[in-house]
Amino acid sequence: MIMHSIKISILAGCVSMTGLMVSTAHASLFGNAHDDGVAAYERGDYEGAAANLLDAATHDDPQAYYYLGNMYRHGQGGLAHDTNSAYRLIKAAASEGYAPACMELADWYSQGGDGLHVNPSLSILWLQKAAKQNVVEAQMRLADIYLQGQLGVLPDADLARHWLELAAAQGSAQAQAKLDSLRLSANNSESNTTDRVAARTTNLTATMPSN
Repeated sequence: MIMHSIKISILAGCVSMTGLMVSTAHASLFGNAHDDGVAAYERGDYEGAAANLLDAATHDDPQAYYYLGNMYRHGQGGLAHDTNSAYRLIKAAASEGYAPACMELADWYSQGGDGLHVNPSLSILWLQKAAKQNVVEAQMRLADIYLQGQLGVLPDADLARHWLELAAAQGSAQAQAKLDSLRLSANNSESNTTDRVAARTTNLTATMPSN
């Protein structure tokens, strides 16, 4: 199973945290570990979140991996600051299709830090995984990357248009505005090309010998 080694490290972390294993068992007996863990995390109760999410993570819960990864990354909820564990958990969540984890890895690879080197190609890869799940922010960022030639890629209007169309189909007014601007630029360019061809034809006709 893909998460076997991560589960072992999670359980080892439980043992190292005084009293947390008991709390985890209590959580799984008297509540939904996933829901309780997420609710605790979102209200800033990181110790309560850790107790529940450690349990949920042992049952292949991508959202639990993601939140635990962030707690390891920032040393929250009694979990030691551990960027290696953070990366492994966040990547596990992203690999199972959890879009916020895909977005975080994209940011992490584009900026580097916390033990991770900048890798533009991997940043784009994780953005694409999120974009394919209809995450508008990821689609818009990819569009900008291809419009402006960021992260080491060459400008590509067709790819930019592809991601903008997907974002616009979900109701993004910003994406629609950029699409309209692209179409206007394309029309102007086509018109200018036609004018240049017409002008060259006229000049050629004027300079042709009469006999």
